[in-house]
Amino acid sequence: MLPEIRQLQHVAAIGQYRSFGRAAQALGMSQPALSKSIRVLEAALGVRLFERGKSGASPTVFGHLVLSRSGAVIQNLDSLLAEIDRMNNLASGTLAVGAGFFPYDTFVVPAVERLARAYPGLHLRVVQADWRTVADQVLSGAIDIGVAGVARAHRDPALAVEHLTVQTARFFVRRGHPLSGATRPTLEKLAPYPFAMGSIPPLLAPYFQRVGIKGRIDPSTGDFIPAIAVDSVVLMKSVVMSTDAFGAAPDVVISSELAAGKVVALPIEAPWAVAEPGVIRLRERPMTPAQTTFLAEVRAIDKEINEQLNRKPSRRSRPGARR
Repeated sequence: MLPEIRQLQHVAAIGQYRSFGRAAQALGMSQPALSKSIRVLEAALGVRLFERGKSGASPTVFGHLVLSRSGAVIQNLDSLLAEIDRMNNLASGTLAVGAGFFPYDTFVVPAVERLARAYPGLHLRVVQADWRTVADQVLSGAIDIGVAGVARAHRDPALAVEHLTVQTARFFVRRGHPLSGATRPTLEKLAPYPFAMGSIPPLLAPYFQRVGIKGRIDPSTGDFIPAIAVDSVVLMKSVVMSTDAFGAAPDVVISSELAAGKVVALPIEAPWAVAEPGVIRLRERPMTPAQTTFLAEVRAIDKEINEQLNRKPSRRSRPGARR
């Protein structure tokens, strides 16, 4: 029979106070209950741990041995319990989130801002990554939750996927761009200008190559790499607003710039240019309060996006991009 942690704590208290009575008081239990715990442990080990006398309790040679080893066991247990409490506590827990190009700004940034305001003690780590690697980072434990294209995640049964709103991207330019006032712009008319964007999945590459949009194909992934390759939506919008480059993004991503008149959305029909994001997490791993709360915020943001899209004329689209 192996000693229980509780019994080792009892031994440590008696060793500290050298008295069953004072140890029982410190532990918040009765002296008979403490004495019974030690007798059970001594019987299980087959040795005597303490000599009882009028002057108190003195450890035997076996008692000294148990005391010398149990301290580290108890300390490690306390550390483990504290870590579990920290992870399971929104006031001081941890959360690591990874996101693809559009979901980073659309879902993750506002969700993290809401959590940071509500739970200032929460430890947050947010990384923007290539949409292909987000699922692998969830699998490896590098991040707790991913928000990105879900094509890769669907192929692994260890991952659970929750789909978010599919959004069609719109091509946009700065106010005053040569095409900003065009009545019938086309992709072909955009070809002379540089495209500012992240890497574009192979499924969509032909649409850009066919009309002569400047860029190259990545030989290792098949992605279309535009002339101005950027790694964030913020940088894409900055480049477009300060040059003759054009970009592409769902309405929700450029809504504030559209409202302020800083950019102009071009009326180019591109039903194939869609973002199909989702939440990716480990299927069998129980979610912590921080993860559950973050997911609730993402769902709330998704609902807001849906309501915003439903207030506008519907545009038919078919899923294609996996960003």
